Amino acid sequence: MTYDDVLYHAAELAGRTRDKLPLGEAAMLRAFLAVYYRQAWRRAWWPESVVDPEKVTVTNRRFTKREGTATEMGDIVGVYDRDPLATTLFTPLPFEERNGEVLVLDPAAEVYVEYQAPAPELLGLTAAALSATVIPRRFAAALALNAAGHLLQADLTTAAQGQSYLRMADDALAEEQNSVVTPEHWIRVRS
Repeated sequence: MTYDDVLYHAAELAGRTRDKLPLGEAAMLRAFLAVYYRQAWRRAWWPESVVDPEKVTVTNRRFTKREGTATEMGDIVGVYDRDPLATTLFTPLPFEERNGEVLVLDPAAEVYVEYQAPAPELLGLTAAALSATVIPRRFAAALALNAAGHLLQADLTTAAQGQSYLRMADDALAEEQNSVVTPEHWIRVRS
C-alpha cells in the first residue's frame, strides 16, 4: 500500500474527491498522516520494522546509535551477549540509552543489538518520493481514519463525524497492536 492509497482513502472518508483534493486540504492531510504515522510506529515494537540483531563493538561500555546517519538505530529492543536468532543460549543485557549512545551495564566487548528502525519521515519527502512511499498495511486504515477525522473536525458541521473517525483510528491501531505475535526472545527481554 502506498502513501497515495492512504491519502485517497482519507480524502474519501472525509467526503472529498480523491483526485481533486484542494492543495490546502492535501497539505493538511499530509501533516496529519505524518504525525500519526510516527505515533503509530512508536506505539509498539512492530516485528516487520525491527532489524535483525546486529553485532556491535562496545567501547568503555558504550556504543553509538549512529543518529543522523543512514544506518541510525531507532528504539532499542534488546542488547544480548549472543545472537538471539541463532541460539537459545543468549542473555539479555541491561542497558540505558543516553544522548545517542547506549550504555551496556554489564562488561562486554561485543554485543548483539536489536532495534526498531527509526520512524519514516513523511514531511521531508518530495511529492514523487512521498507518492511511492510504502505504508505498512497494518497502519493504513488507522492512518486514513485519523487524517479524515482531523480534517472533518475543522468544520463544525462535521466535527462529530471527525471525532468518531479519530476513535475508530485509535481502535484500529490498538487492534493491530494486539494482533502482533511477539517473538519469544522479546518476552525474555521484557521480564
